[in-house]
Amino acid sequence: MGESTVHKEYINIIYKQTIKIIPKDHTRLILMDGNDNLLVKEVPPLINGFRPDLFYEFNNLLIIGEAKTRNDYSSKHSLSQYKEYIDYCKRYNGSAYLLFCCPWDCIMDMKRILMSLIKDDKSKINLFFLDEISGDFECKK
Repeated sequence: MGESTVHKEYINIIYKQTIKIIPKDHTRLILMDGNDNLLVKEVPPLINGFRPDLFYEFNNLLIIGEAKTRNDYSSKHSLSQYKEYIDYCKRYNGSAYLLFCCPWDCIMDMKRILMSLIKDDKSKINLFFLDEISGDFECKK
């Protein structure tokens, strides 16, 4: 299924943040969904029935990225995705990052939604909220 141009731009923002986190020579280990390039054969794995837009896992470092448009970031489906990704990260033995990108005027609401789902201040999940204007909006460690 083809992705909207906006959604692809948000995935690209997540990708740019990911390459700031991982070693320089590991970019080929990043799996991305929503790419219409037929040469790309590997996509992110399903996480309890949901496929993230970006996935990286190597050497005790996990990164899951999800891009959301204005009409989708607070949908029932998205909330279910967020819960599954959070649970997956909580079970991960290494360092886990969740990167979310949505429109700049939805970012505070998205942050509120995610923080209410995590509830555990002792969680080892690193959260990044990204938008099309400022890029890296906020991080919770």
